[in-house]
Amino acid sequence: MNCPHCDTETVVFAVPPDLRDHAPDGASAASVCPHCLTVAPASDADPADDPAFERVHESFPAGDGGVAFALLLGTLPSIALNKTAARACRERAEREGVDTALAFDRLVEAVHAADVVPEFDLERRVRRSTRCWTGRPDRRRTTTRMPGVGVRPGYGRMDRDTLGTLLVLSSAAAFGTLGVLGEVAFREGLSVPSALALRFAVGTAVVWAGLAVVRRLGDGAGPALGLPPRETLTAVALGAVGYAGVSYGFFVGVQRMTAGLAAVLLYTYPLFVVALAARVLDERVGVRTVAAACLSLSGWRSSRGPAAPPSTRSARPRPSPRRRCTPCTSSSRARRSSRPTSGC
Repeated sequence: MNCPHCDTETVVFAVPPDLRDHAPDGASAASVCPHCLTVAPASDADPADDPAFERVHESFPAGDGGVAFALLLGTLPSIALNKTAARACRERAEREGVDTALAFDRLVEAVHAADVVPEFDLERRVRRSTRCWTGRPDRRRTTTRMPGVGVRPGYGRMDRDTLGTLLVLSSAAAFGTLGVLGEVAFREGLSVPSALALRFAVGTAVVWAGLAVVRRLGDGAGPALGLPPRETLTAVALGAVGYAGVSYGFFVGVQRMTAGLAAVLLYTYPLFVVALAARVLDERVGVRTVAAACLSLSGWRSSRGPAAPPSTRSARPRPSPRRRCTPCTSSSRARRSSRPTSGC
């Protein structure tokens, strides 16, 4: 049985009788997706037929709220993006007596113990999705150390946020050098395809080296390098068609204008995203979005500089009149033989 959202094979587990009131549609069995953590009813499936059922079932104790927490959450990414849904789930958990802090720890530890998802991905996804659900992590809690992550639930949140901020700033600085280095490459005689090939080759080597270092420091546990087939095709299409086309157009722009102006024009793309989202996806455009769009347009307008004053046609200088040559006489020919005369 595959997840309807990401087409990943799900793990089916039995819902304990005392927790079936919390399950979707009162199902006696439910499925959890190891990739996106979507929980769905699975009444037509037999958990005993799932090879991972025994491990997952033993890891979800009925009395500690782990299953109740997972069933109440439903889809973690949706709740992370919807504060109203998160508030509703938190209120429901309080009414039904679910200890959200303890349930969060038990959910993380249970899925780690079942070994159905890489620890790094699970820790990042669950903590980000439940931040608005449980509030700030309780730093006084002590839980079992999770292998491969180096972070305990409730600890190191500021360090992870700081690291993320530094990585984003480093990425922004690297993108800032793209236009300048491209202009230098073109001055040295590289063509656009050659510059693109060099850029992506170096980038691929750096990314793979970084992943290898992360996995080595994490004792073999790190970001998953594989994707489901559908997501793999989507990623290949976006990279080979979408991003390659954008990079080609940007480098052609750098050839024809300054690197700074090309970068400013490139980052007006959020305006097109807002317009297409409102037109195609019927998304609501709020006041903040309009204000941000106006700021983006003002930045682009200021990058063009002030308008040049109208040019005034200077008076064309009148040519000086030529000297009229007087008829040469014998005496003048004699003088010209000794010294040249002008005007003839």
